[in-house]
Amino acid sequence: KINWPILIASMVISLFLWATVGAQTSQVRIISVDVKSQGADTERFFIRSLPESINATLRGTTSQINAVSTESIEAYVDLTNAKTGRNEYPIRIFPEQARQLVTEFPRTVTVEMEAIVQRDVAVTVETSGEMSEPGYVIEKVSSDPSRVTIRGPKTEVDQIEKVRAVLPLGPVDPRRTAPYPLDVIALTKENRPMQFVRCIPLQVGVTPF
Repeated sequence: KINWPILIASMVISLFLWATVGAQTSQVRIISVDVKSQGADTERFFIRSLPESINATLRGTTSQINAVSTESIEAYVDLTNAKTGRNEYPIRIFPEQARQLVTEFPRTVTVEMEAIVQRDVAVTVETSGEMSEPGYVIEKVSSDPSRVTIRGPKTEVDQIEKVRAVLPLGPVDPRRTAPYPLDVIALTKENRPMQFVRCIPLQVGVTPF
């Protein structure tokens, strides 16, 4: 006859021992870790290139690895002492619980930093369309301020040739004395905007005569 109580007890003990041994078995897992920066002086430097992720090796028992959310592990690049150009900067793994399990990862990564510069550029006002009221002609336009500051990474600021504001003539009221607020945009010689160049201020007041 089968002694069911003893059989069941044996199975329970076997499963318990299997789980215990499995939890203590050393495991290795390679994961992709997102890379972020910290400590950079964003008023002086622009991060031109930074690795999006690195590969890291998790090594520990099954229970240790399972206790860590791999999605929460991040690698931080310390850019406190950054300078312009392509240079190597140290990396640290967070959080502390995961750092103890990550045994292999790049200790440094290459980051390209670029100086942020600014300069003043005259505002060019252009017109588009025609006036809706007949008998009126716009002879000239003026902007206030007449110059704005452009600011951004040096390689992009160096390509800027002009700052443009466009005045649509259709809604212009010849009896209006107040200036029209218009957005300005910094453009290259090919009339192409630069992604990271901004104008200060973002708007000017344009008065048609």
